[in-house]
Amino acid sequence: MPEPGGRAHTLESSASMCWTLLFLAYSSSTFVNEFGHGWQAAWTVLLVLVPVCLAGAANIMDARRRAVPILAIYIAYILIPSLLQLTKPDDHSSLRSEMADLITVLCIWLPLEFKLLSSDISPTGKVTAWGLFTAALTVVKCFTILRPFQSWPTLVTWATLSR
Repeated sequence: MPEPGGRAHTLESSASMCWTLLFLAYSSSTFVNEFGHGWQAAWTVLLVLVPVCLAGAANIMDARRRAVPILAIYIAYILIPSLLQLTKPDDHSSLRSEMADLITVLCIWLPLEFKLLSSDISPTGKVTAWGLFTAALTVVKCFTILRPFQSWPTLVTWATLSR
């Protein structure tokens, strides 16, 4: 393990700060209203890759064994559910749309359930929850930002009428 401080500690601290800022941004209704519309929101996928790549960079620079495959698994873990949500049909009631949501949930949940996301992405060995952090942010991104809200005005109208 690297000594406390140094490059690994700096990159991991920066990654943790990115996690915090992304969770704050994704919980902002202004951000969601501005960027939560299908392909317009596609660039937000790159935002989730930033902390993961920062965390994995120290391992790659130190030429640790399996660093590149572990980072590639995390990147695929973020991209696959995102692409499923970005390419799903606009009709939320269609079977194809429902299946895309189900597969998205399974793509996020199964790697956590079967412990396929390595904790080795932590360059200092101090943070063991990188998979959980990545999963949580991927869920928020997929179902709050990327998922198109064509049915949202209907829900708002129904809530207003039911008062």
